[in-house]
Amino acid sequence: STTAVGPNGGVATRDTSVNYDPATGVTRNQVTTRPNGDIVTRDGNAQWDPATQTYTRNGVRVGPDGQTQSADVTASRTDNGAQRTATRTRPDGSEVTRTQEVERDNGDDE
Repeated sequence: STTAVGPNGGVATRDTSVNYDPATGVTRNQVTTRPNGDIVTRDGNAQWDPATQTYTRNGVRVGPDGQTQSADVTASRTDNGAQRTATRTRPDGSEVTRTQEVERDNGDDE
């Protein structure tokens, strides 16, 4: 648990729990109470699959007004680099997806 006191004397707290299970990966849960009493929760999970060389992560944030945002990320190795795709869902339900690809340069000057 973490407590912070702001310049005006407002107190915020953050409680975080992180658990690891070899079968399901890392799970993180966080509850933040703002100085005005508003509560924000964040829950997430991350896992590495060595068989497929793939990392997955997902998370959900619920704001004090009940609006939900989420993020899903998948990253994997390719034959000559890596690829990462992240999809974020906004409170209004719209989605934004970004894909990044990295290619390894083997040093050949052909």
